[in-house]
Amino acid sequence: MLDVGEEHFRKHREYALLRELAAEIVLANAACTTTPAIPTTAHEDAAGAMALGTAEHVVPGEGRKANDEGSVRRRGQSSVRPMQLPPAARVFVGRQRQTNELNALAEPAADPRPTIVVVDGAAGVGKTTFVVRWAHQAMGMFTEGVLMANLRGFDLTGCPADPEEVLNGFLITMGETPNQIPVGVGAKAARYRALLTGRRMLVVLDNAADSAQVRPLIPATGGSMVVITSRNRLPGLVARDDAVRITLGPLSTDEAIAMLRILIGSARVEEEPRTATAVTCYCGHLPLFMRVVAERIASQPDVLLSHLARELAQESRRLDALTTSEDETAAARPVLSWSYAALSVPQARLFRLMGLYPGMDITVPAAAALAGLSQAETAALLRSLAGVHLLEEIGLSRYQFHDLLRVYAAELSSAEEPAFERKAAVDRLLEWYLHTTYEANWVLAPHRSNLPLPAPAFDLDIPHFSYDEGLSWCEAELPNLVAMTRLAWETGHLAIAWKLPLGLWNFFHLRKPWTSWVATHEIGLQAAEASGDEFAQAWVVNNLANAYREQHRLDEAEAHLTRALRLRRKLGDQVGQGWTLYAIAFVDCDRNHLEDAAEHLHQATSLFQASGTRDGEGAALVRLGAILRRRHLLADATHFLQRALAIFTSLSDRDGQGLALFALGETYRDSSDAASSVRCFQEALAAYRAIGDRPGEAQTLHAYGSLLAERGEKTLALDAWREALAIFDELGDPRAQVIRRLVAGGTGRA
Repeated sequence: MLDVGEEHFRKHREYALLRELAAEIVLANAACTTTPAIPTTAHEDAAGAMALGTAEHVVPGEGRKANDEGSVRRRGQSSVRPMQLPPAARVFVGRQRQTNELNALAEPAADPRPTIVVVDGAAGVGKTTFVVRWAHQAMGMFTEGVLMANLRGFDLTGCPADPEEVLNGFLITMGETPNQIPVGVGAKAARYRALLTGRRMLVVLDNAADSAQVRPLIPATGGSMVVITSRNRLPGLVARDDAVRITLGPLSTDEAIAMLRILIGSARVEEEPRTATAVTCYCGHLPLFMRVVAERIASQPDVLLSHLARELAQESRRLDALTTSEDETAAARPVLSWSYAALSVPQARLFRLMGLYPGMDITVPAAAALAGLSQAETAALLRSLAGVHLLEEIGLSRYQFHDLLRVYAAELSSAEEPAFERKAAVDRLLEWYLHTTYEANWVLAPHRSNLPLPAPAFDLDIPHFSYDEGLSWCEAELPNLVAMTRLAWETGHLAIAWKLPLGLWNFFHLRKPWTSWVATHEIGLQAAEASGDEFAQAWVVNNLANAYREQHRLDEAEAHLTRALRLRRKLGDQVGQGWTLYAIAFVDCDRNHLEDAAEHLHQATSLFQASGTRDGEGAALVRLGAILRRRHLLADATHFLQRALAIFTSLSDRDGQGLALFALGETYRDSSDAASSVRCFQEALAAYRAIGDRPGEAQTLHAYGSLLAERGEKTLALDAWREALAIFDELGDPRAQVIRRLVAGGTGRA
């Protein structure tokens, strides 16, 4: 064991101790591939050496080609022309004055600032329908395309969309690959604004909660236009950001009658004009409810309008007791109850069960799990509910509620669905999300083992994914997965509440959605503590510490890792102890406590060897090699790093190979072995590019450029530095400033 009682790190003692450690470490059998259930990794330490990340399965040639094309595109601007508008409503009346206002505001102007418009109004007044219809008409004015996102500002779960996740979606839509997207909302916003600079684009931000949610999504320069819909008036945007407000109210009586004529036919309106007017009044002249009522009326062409109006009036009286003056669903209940009564038994059941769903949108497979039906049956029922405007289809096999319809469905579920049926539906839904999450995350890093799960208690259709499908599913479902974690906690499914966050580790590690990472793990920790499961507590605390460490919250990271280590030692979890010690070593390096880092890595290596955890052993060897290099013990550093490279090669782990090759390149460079250094840097670049590891690629280009400068190859050095600078700028990495000085000076090592 290394002696950690010394006050200062003595070079000769370090040398002797690490030589002793080198003698103790033997290369394990390459056939031994046991890995931890939930391996814990970290990113870069202060010296720039990287820990293991997620390995993507990409054909090397294709990965290199895609990266080259991406580099060319990044030197200019994205060539992608996004078009994210849903179809415009078939029936639309009125709003001409507001349309003229938007048209005038959309005219190109010399103003260096973007045009910002807030369209506000009550629920059901038709804000989204109005803006989408106008955007379709004005599309020709926005030659570079249209971006649109639902910000879920008034979600029943109280979880508006995180601006960082919206930026992720926008950047991918604009042609960025997942590994090109920088870390953090600020860096993402900067990249997004850079892509929009000088472009004529429309950005539609639907259903905003407040000004703070919107600001990171506003472009920085003129040319683009942002149209925001919200129930709130967003006075901050008007006062601080010069936004123009357009308010929508209910339709006028004439407009409402005109809309009813289109929806049910002029003949029926002309036969009973007073009754038609009464129907529009029952709907509050709100387009949403007029569509719902009209669908019911149109489905019974032989029944007098006055008869249907009397039914609607009776529903209104029956539901009076449920309404209050503050309840915005008061006007909705009579209309919705009337339409609900016309549903078939299977339709009504699915509508009620949808009220249990906490996410904002739902896919056919998830709805099938909720209902306990086949996907074919569920797809047909969802389409039929969308056909009567009780649900909205927003994409291929993906549906969502209007906020008021969601509230109404939840009320019906509580009032009419038996408790045992509600419980079974939630059980099925959570089981489906848990197993699907683990399937998706397995393909993101197959060399890592998932936490073992018991077989589902229900007959569920769990999908299988390719790498791209798994990543896309996690991206699309992330808000729902946060909601599912919360639902599991609130309904007493404690094991699912902590297993879901752990099952997202590979995705979190790859994409760094900090808000969701921390939120899910904090809920998971509550669940693990409530269940008394110390194994669960150790894993959740360990993963949460990694999130804190990568956010440079070192005190919190250290406290959580100390707790994780204590629990794992109590449990005798050797593999878990190894990864916690490995993570602690990164915190040590961040604080420049190299003696402590070496001691923790020594312990981790012994545990990894004893358990046959080959990737953990390789990662620890790289870290030890990096410490030796920093202390100028180059021969021993090379020995450690070559052992690590052999392990990663035996595992076909391209990420680990890139890690070891980069560190070897640095070590050979310090040893004045330029030829070996060049070879290692080039092979590291190939490995990082094959898996799309942008930070790894940039730091390797940085070091490679410095080596070329030392060899007098100034032009090639500048090319490498410029490419590294572009990546670091894109990622919002502070190392960009170091490389910017190198490029400006044209020479020297950073």
